[in-house]
Amino acid sequence: MRSDWGAPIMIGIFGGTFDPVHLGHLAIADDVANAFGLAKVLFVPNARSPLRQTPVASPSQRFEMCRLATSDNVRFSVSRVDIDRDGPSYAIDTIRLLRAENRDCEFAFIAGTDVLDELRSWRDTDALLREALMLVVDRPGVDGVDVDRAASEIGIAGRLVKHRAALMDVSSTDIRHRIRNGLSYRSLLHHRVYDYLRRHRIYKTS
Repeated sequence: MRSDWGAPIMIGIFGGTFDPVHLGHLAIADDVANAFGLAKVLFVPNARSPLRQTPVASPSQRFEMCRLATSDNVRFSVSRVDIDRDGPSYAIDTIRLLRAENRDCEFAFIAGTDVLDELRSWRDTDALLREALMLVVDRPGVDGVDVDRAASEIGIAGRLVKHRAALMDVSSTDIRHRIRNGLSYRSLLHHRVYDYLRRHRIYKTS
């Protein structure tokens, strides 16, 4: 698939646990889509990250929250590619499955600067970066990262693009803490996700 001027369509892949998805995630996706002319940003909640703790919400609950959060932005969509397969969610498997469905498109992973510390521990990093660009976005609380130097040191210079976005200082961890402790969190979530969490009480402790 190509754009009207003949350039390949670029799809952004935004993977994560999204436990829960919040307004910071939506702001990053929107900012990156505008900055790089992405035709679409595909939110990909993982079933089980090999490098993260097990999410609190189930895969189906996190998919539903992503669906609700992205439902009013025509450039956003959500994929079940990770949660519908067995085993850990490796990025290289994700990109190969998505490429099989979108053979004429180009792909770009959207990630925070914190991913640079673990990128070489990902499965088949070299193959992954041949398949897709890596769009690295500054994250709140991660300061002083020299992205160009880090990319050179791990051998991915040229396949990594840095971007400074206007970010919200919000995290899923903080939201879960707020819910457990009866603190305010409404302003940090899409209103449909807020209603969903209130209804299902996913992060409430007994």
